[in-house]
Amino acid sequence: MKKKVISFLLIIVMISSLFIGCGKQEDKETSKDTQDETEAVDKDKDDDRGEDEEKPDVPDYMNATGYPITKEKITIKAMGLKNPGAVDWSELEIFKRAEELTNIHFEFELAEASTYPEKKNIALAGGEYPDVFLRDMSISDEETYGKQGIFINLQPLIDDYAPNLKKRLEEHPEMESAITALDGNIYGLPAYIRTSTMNPWLCFFDTSWMERVGKDMPETVDDLYDLLKAYKEEDANGNGDPNDEIPWGGVGVGNLNFILAAFTGLAGGVDFDVQEDGTVVYTPALPVFEEFLKYTNKLYKEGLIDSEMFTQTMQQHMAKVKNGIVGIYNVSPTNLPPETEALQDGLEPLVSEFNDKKVAPLYETVRTGKGIITDKCQYPEAMMRWFDIWYATSEEEDGAVNGLNGDSLFLGFEGEHWEYGDTNKETYRWIEPVTDFQTLRDEVKVTLDTGLPGYLHFMPYPADFPLMEMKVKAVQTRHEPYMVQRFPTTVRYTDEELERVTLLETDISNYVEQMVVKFITGDEPIENFGRFVKTLEEIGLEELLDIKQKAYDRWAGK
Repeated sequence: MKKKVISFLLIIVMISSLFIGCGKQEDKETSKDTQDETEAVDKDKDDDRGEDEEKPDVPDYMNATGYPITKEKITIKAMGLKNPGAVDWSELEIFKRAEELTNIHFEFELAEASTYPEKKNIALAGGEYPDVFLRDMSISDEETYGKQGIFINLQPLIDDYAPNLKKRLEEHPEMESAITALDGNIYGLPAYIRTSTMNPWLCFFDTSWMERVGKDMPETVDDLYDLLKAYKEEDANGNGDPNDEIPWGGVGVGNLNFILAAFTGLAGGVDFDVQEDGTVVYTPALPVFEEFLKYTNKLYKEGLIDSEMFTQTMQQHMAKVKNGIVGIYNVSPTNLPPETEALQDGLEPLVSEFNDKKVAPLYETVRTGKGIITDKCQYPEAMMRWFDIWYATSEEEDGAVNGLNGDSLFLGFEGEHWEYGDTNKETYRWIEPVTDFQTLRDEVKVTLDTGLPGYLHFMPYPADFPLMEMKVKAVQTRHEPYMVQRFPTTVRYTDEELERVTLLETDISNYVEQMVVKFITGDEPIENFGRFVKTLEEIGLEELLDIKQKAYDRWAGK
């Protein structure tokens, strides 16, 4: 009997096991389905969380995108540098329209160039500085006050609130190099300015002079000598007097940079420069500089360059140009009388037996320190969004909001103050009552001239202005194909480096300026060039070159 009971119980257990096994398998499959659904939901949550983590923690007072920038009107105190005699910025249409769009109102404290540096320095030293500085801050100020925390690091704000500026920095890496401090932070915003009418050194001439003396565009320094000699000996200006021509005119040693480039293959002039391999050099100390001095001394002795070049003012030079007695001149042809009809052209870069590379200086498009946010600003996020407006281009969606973008800082509003002069958009013309930039600023009161943080890349030139068209076409065809980088003006020095650079560079520059003039005029024999270089070394040229090399390498990201 006992055995029968045990057998029966075993049968019951086996049957139960079968049902339990099936249940476990179903539970396992159900569990797997549930797990897959849960993982999918968790993944969606993770994806959403990732998107949220990429977005900035937007403060309650403002909108992260769209306009207005702030939900309620706020006031920002700003100190800025204004043009001499210019109107108060609060009267300018550009700021009024920006306030309507953004809800950001400014209280301006302005000063002209003669008093601005002192006013700025007193404010910073005394702790009574504003929320923002506009238009003028030196690199050394950025380094000093950024390190102290008075100027806040703008990099996080750029990442979160300045999509237009981020695009521009990606498009123009030199902008980021220029504004990045030695500690890797960014304390000041840049202005990028590139137009067809703002150009580096220029050498223009009346083409009828060349025709009268039967010469072509010079290719070498020897060709230039022959051309200038013909200008000197013949009636090149066609006024009947073969003795009133000044073959080459200008003001100061810098006027001869065009010739110097033919000997060195460098476009930086009588100054520090960078060779193709990244080596920083001081041009006046190069052996080939002696050849340049011999050449220009020859021009001076033979009366082929203006004997008053090193003593006259720019106004005196321009008077000679307008009187039609200067063959090759160093000002824009737009300074000529408006009725001038003769074609003005630009010299193409030259070469010599010492250098076979044509070079011209590349545009310096980046200006630093144009927008600073201090630690007193309660609305840094809103200010960065306000600054970012001016880095938009007219082709971008954000660049069409109320007509505000980098171009409008320069020209005012398209369709109101200016319009394109042709279907290809190669020219533009003013709309009455605007007649020029002066009336735009001071009478119509729209803009404050260039200088605010922003991006300006505007290549059309004024319509119905033949002399300007001549200038633009000459630069585009004669110079732009040969433009090369010079030693950048935006390199940064440590405090110790800056102290030495300031001292050494002042002494060296003063000595070089005096001696170069003496060599060219013959007051100092060219045979003393070796002694000249030795004196530079004694002043401290090697130390200065070493400092500048380190600064350049940092700038170049080496």
